[in-house]
Amino acid sequence: MLALTSLGENAISSQTDCTLRLTTRERLYSKIGSFTSNDSIHCLLDLLYAGVFSTDYETNMAYKVHISKRFDHRKSSNEIMQED
Repeated sequence: MLALTSLGENAISSQTDCTLRLTTRERLYSKIGSFTSNDSIHCLLDLLYAGVFSTDYETNMAYKVHISKRFDHRKSSNEIMQED
């Protein structure tokens, strides 16, 4: 079991096989937003996704392209972004 949690020991981290720590550089009440926490969460989730995706990259990429072609019908006027 994998946990994403803050620094320090807590009920979640003590019961998991692996713990990924999120940044806690924000104050509890006087912060103006959750920028640091959001960046930390996005980074960890992107790394986990990339790790899983890369275990069978060719199959996962083919599936992603297939689904995108089927459901995403956007067109781009920018030549660099055009697909075959």
